[in-house]
Amino acid sequence: MTAAEHHFAKLPAGIDPVQAAMLRINPVTAWHLLHKHVDLDKGDWVVQNAANSGVGRALIQIANHEGLRTLNFVRRAELIPELLALGADAVFLDNEDGVAEAKALLADTPVKLAANAVGGDSAIRLMELLTQEGMMITYGAMSRRSLKVPNKFLIFKNLRLHGLWITQWFEKASRVELHDVLEQLAQMIICQELVTAVDAIIPMQEHRQAMLRAQEGGRAGKVILDLT
Repeated sequence: MTAAEHHFAKLPAGIDPVQAAMLRINPVTAWHLLHKHVDLDKGDWVVQNAANSGVGRALIQIANHEGLRTLNFVRRAELIPELLALGADAVFLDNEDGVAEAKALLADTPVKLAANAVGGDSAIRLMELLTQEGMMITYGAMSRRSLKVPNKFLIFKNLRLHGLWITQWFEKASRVELHDVLEQLAQMIICQELVTAVDAIIPMQEHRQAMLRAQEGGRAGKVILDLT
């Protein structure tokens, strides 16, 4: 295969090839959310929806590794213990009651960064928690509902709204920057500080089964095609 250099990465010896196969998109997106938009200090809170997604789980683990605290929203109560065990500091249901609980926990603690993968009302709930001049990064639209911003968040909070498409960043990032990011995340994988959940590893000859499984809800992680 012949392609531009930035499409490839030399990985350290001893890394789990299954975990390495999932390194490039979700963990890098989570890393970008935490490092490229807002200056965060140890102990700062970061809030996100879709916390049980691939990016959400990676964000929890990277934030935990770096001394940041995560406030997470999910749609199903059974996910709460799982994410707490992963290192999340707080997990609430993505509804109005969940927002009220989150506000009570935060009190007057500022939240400078929110990661939005859902849109619609879920994104508005994130904006409720952001401090004045906080930033919300939208990197997904799982609800397929438009992002509508109440005027009060622009006028009285002066919130900043940005988007992220990690593929575009890969096209623009330098070789050195890509190496540094992937090396850091690869070392976390080797130390088992960054683990992406796997639902099933399916042989290539059964790719139709893999595609069907990947479209099902309630999976326990990613569906991996075994090309060996």
